[in-house]
Amino acid sequence: MAAITPGQPLVTIKLLPTLVHFECIGEQSYEHTIIRFNKMYASLKACNIWDVLIEGKTSKRLSVLDSYNAIKYIQEELGRDGSKLRIAFLDERSTGFEHNVFAENVASNRGLCLRFFRDRQNALCWLRKTPVSQLPSESHQV
Repeated sequence: MAAITPGQPLVTIKLLPTLVHFECIGEQSYEHTIIRFNKMYASLKACNIWDVLIEGKTSKRLSVLDSYNAIKYIQEELGRDGSKLRIAFLDERSTGFEHNVFAENVASNRGLCLRFFRDRQNALCWLRKTPVSQLPSESHQV
C-alpha cells in the first residue's frame, strides 16, 4: 500500500462551461487513483457536468491489475451516474500508451464511456461529440 501524504493535492480541478478538467499529479498507485476518483466524483455531482477531460501527469502508470481494480471500483461507485459520464483521458507520456487499450476495453466492458487520447484537440473534439467515424480511438492506434 502506498503512503499518502496528508494534504497532497493529487488532482487539480477546473470547471469549464461545458466540461470539467482534471489534472492528475503527484504519485500514482491504486490508492492514489481511488482518492483522485472520489474527489473528481464529488466535483461532478456538485456541478452536474458529466463531460470530463482528465490529464494524466503522473510519472508512472498503474499495473494492469491495479487498472482493472480501479475501473471496477469506479464503475461500482458511479452506479447510475456512470451512464451520464463521458471521459476523455489525455495521456501525452511518450511510452506505455498501449496499456491504455486494456483500460479502455475494461471500462467499455463495464459500461463506462472512456476514451484515451494523445492529443488535446482530438480529446476535446470527442467530448464535443464529433462523430466517432471521423475520430477513431487513439488508444487503438498503438
